[in-house]
Amino acid sequence: MDDKRTQIRFRIPKGRLKYKHDIGFTAFSQYEETGDLLDISKSGAGFLSTKPLYLQDLIKIKILIPGEQNLVLRGQVKWVVANKVSGRQRVGMQFAPYGNRRDYNAPNKLARLSHLSEIYHRANRDTGHE
Repeated sequence: MDDKRTQIRFRIPKGRLKYKHDIGFTAFSQYEETGDLLDISKSGAGFLSTKPLYLQDLIKIKILIPGEQNLVLRGQVKWVVANKVSGRQRVGMQFAPYGNRRDYNAPNKLARLSHLSEIYHRANRDTGHE
């Protein structure tokens, strides 16, 4: 797997997330617990999932950050690696663009990710978990 990331990745200690498929009208569909948030950047996230996800799936994630307001972002699954022993998948997703279109992430979410990056990337460097 080539690392083609251009944005700084950071870890959020005890960060978790939930996801749901983002197809059609999903306002009433339930988020499904997916597990640990592995890393995140302004352009995407990596996480562990116990529910099956597939390449190109459109999903909406709700990032659960201890002591902070949840952050909801939409995007597309770009890669999936299954672990046959644990039964979980490692998933990489790319966030949708930021803007005012209905299928985009709101611009204020990019500002929030920038703020979180400043906080957690610095903390990750200070603790050697970069």
